Amino acid sequence: MSAVRIILTLSGLLWVLLHEVLGAMGETLQTGVFLVGILTLGVPHGAADLLVEMRNRGSAAFPVASFLGRYLLRLTLFALLLFLFPTLGLLIFILIAAYHFGETDLSSLDASGLTGKAAVLTHGLSVLGIILLGHAAELRPYLELVAADRIHLEGAMAWLDGHSITLMLLLCLTAVGCMWMHCRRQSGEWSRAGARWAAYYLPMAFILWRLPLLEGFTFYFIGWHSILSLDCIVGYLCRSGAFPRRKVIRQIALFSALAIVGIVGVGWAGFMFASPTSMAWYVFMGLAVLTAPHMEVMHDMYHRLRLDAGSRSDRAFARG
Repeated sequence: MSAVRIILTLSGLLWVLLHEVLGAMGETLQTGVFLVGILTLGVPHGAADLLVEMRNRGSAAFPVASFLGRYLLRLTLFALLLFLFPTLGLLIFILIAAYHFGETDLSSLDASGLTGKAAVLTHGLSVLGIILLGHAAELRPYLELVAADRIHLEGAMAWLDGHSITLMLLLCLTAVGCMWMHCRRQSGEWSRAGARWAAYYLPMAFILWRLPLLEGFTFYFIGWHSILSLDCIVGYLCRSGAFPRRKVIRQIALFSALAIVGIVGVGWAGFMFASPTSMAWYVFMGLAVLTAPHMEVMHDMYHRLRLDAGSRSDRAFARG
């Protein structure tokens, strides 16, 4: 396990300890920590997409205007999907977010082939399953903001109350099974590769299970996913010599500011900041919109990294 993952795991366990001793944060404090994390790490981890795509293409004559136009078009189309068909949009977002999370967590694993893609997707789905299904009752106030009618919401919540834990466990077992099949197929070294994966997956599952919904999502998305992504992005852009660190920092600061202004402006116009719950939900939906084009750029980056690493990727995953 890398030093960054060890520090993040220990930080999460400390968070759980404080939660058990002091109790859960109040709703306002939870929302405040979440928003501060979004501003400092959540949005910035996707703000280097332009430089990442330039590095992906490896071309000096990179069409910046064309890239930004396509990026904004995908962002707008997904925002319209979420607005017009919120249930379908959320389901699609959960799938693409799960794959993106899994790809980041398993960035050193050769995810080629059907078994690799299944391992990545089911890992991400199991993480989201622990966060959401493990705290199904806490989802109600968020779902009330987008529910088409009260009858359907009550029916969905009643179904979740009876099946959420079973579904969560099935997702976790499926993730273990897919990882086992892929490691056996790729290297035949499940004992080492599987042990390295379990070394951070099991503590992370425990952390997400014990923390309340918003605190768990804050820990995973901001504390875990965003930091791992930033570490990988900076290495991809700077250690290769493609861009100086100062340029990367300026790019992240500029595009972070633009994204934050856009999210706050639209939210203010739509009166989405009426309560801590609506505020957190609106920011979450803003992240959902940003994830659609961001995931494609990051997917290309991880694919490039795996091509560069070649056959060493599985051995690095097994060694930690």
